[in-house]
Amino acid sequence: FVICCVAFIAASVGFYFICRANPEWTATLFAQLSANMQNDLFGISPVMDFLRILWNNLLVSAVYIAMGFFPFLFAPAAPLLLNACSIGLIGAIYERMGISAVTFFAGILPHGILEIPAIALALACGFAICRSFTRYTLHRALPGECREAMAGALRTYLMVCLPLFLVAAAIEAFLTPAVLQFFM
Repeated sequence: FVICCVAFIAASVGFYFICRANPEWTATLFAQLSANMQNDLFGISPVMDFLRILWNNLLVSAVYIAMGFFPFLFAPAAPLLLNACSIGLIGAIYERMGISAVTFFAGILPHGILEIPAIALALACGFAICRSFTRYTLHRALPGECREAMAGALRTYLMVCLPLFLVAAAIEAFLTPAVLQFFM
């Protein structure tokens, strides 16, 4: 979990500096990101935003955990980097648009302080499952290790990630727009 959090922060900061150094490339990336998000219907109502954010986070984190079922690949590393790079990209775009770092963090921190650790936990669960399946494939697993990893992932998902995502989605849908409005 700690490694996932540190990697997330390092990748966000690193990608921010890469984007700052390459403004044309950053504009192209942002255009692609905007085009992908254009079909998302946010802003209809805070309740619909809450449900959409919650559903997205629950689904995506479940996929991150499921990616762990492929031994040797350690596939959960890819979404960790992708999410982190998205934050770095948005930070660079905000800076380029003249929006302050305070506004950027005001838009991310209220919900991100819960959402990012929940995502990191889901990724860590995926890594734990992958590690146990890799050990099983190499005939190095202890008896019941894979079952234990899966049960631990399910327990963590339901008892830790789900509540964190619930609160984070509520903050993002109901509080973050007001906070951003205050800072803009």
